[in-house]
Amino acid sequence: MMIANCVRAVVMDRAQGMVMLQWSGGEGEPDQKLLTTFCKRLAVAMGRILPETRNTDGRAMKPAPSIQISLDAESERSPVLRHFTNPELDWPLHTDRVLHENPGDFLMVCKLEEQEGSGGAIRLLHLDDWDNHQRFVEAPWASAPVQWKGDPQMAPAWLQPGLRKQRGIVAPVFDTHPVYGQTIRFSDERFRSPQSLHQQQFLSSLTYELKSVAARTPTFDLPHGGIYIVNNHFVLHGRRGFQASAQFRRRLLRICGDFNMQNSNFN
Repeated sequence: MMIANCVRAVVMDRAQGMVMLQWSGGEGEPDQKLLTTFCKRLAVAMGRILPETRNTDGRAMKPAPSIQISLDAESERSPVLRHFTNPELDWPLHTDRVLHENPGDFLMVCKLEEQEGSGGAIRLLHLDDWDNHQRFVEAPWASAPVQWKGDPQMAPAWLQPGLRKQRGIVAPVFDTHPVYGQTIRFSDERFRSPQSLHQQQFLSSLTYELKSVAARTPTFDLPHGGIYIVNNHFVLHGRRGFQASAQFRRRLLRICGDFNMQNSNFN
């Protein structure tokens, strides 16, 4: 698809790294099946879809090419989903797939449905637009391996013993990619296990800094049928909290993938 080549070029470009699309398939509400099919075909045309192996509330799941996140009145059952729907809490700036050896080149998010709720405005932060980031890149613990591991307390009781035994993924916060240059791998306290007091202090300082940056980062509302695609190596994403009613329902399609580097300018 021509659109796939255009999107891939923009998202691979270090100077840009992000793009937003809006479905316009006629009058009325976008059809969820058509949206899902379009996103998956776009992702495949850009490269390949990476399988997901963990659900948003910590439950193990069979490898699937994408995750559809549904948030509704049942969210109280899960600590993670309670965070999703808490109007007082923002979803912090982070990159995706910190628990995977390969974090993926791109993240695609599409809003399939939203009813009876407000808030949840999106934040995107390009690493090069973060004025103070070089101070953290040059810190002694910037390139030290971090153990990225899901917090067992965020998972159902039957999964917690297994999670406690898992070693997790070991990778630094900041690294250098042969194509994209300076990269970041980051998530909040629920998905990391510091190995020393010094590393804990570094990660806490970085978390505090990103919260401060997020407060100054412009937000935008993702409309029904809206799609944003970002480079997962150097663009962090997050969102503001929701104001949800008892009838609140929100469904997102989330796809992570790798680019097809053939026929690109980055070979």
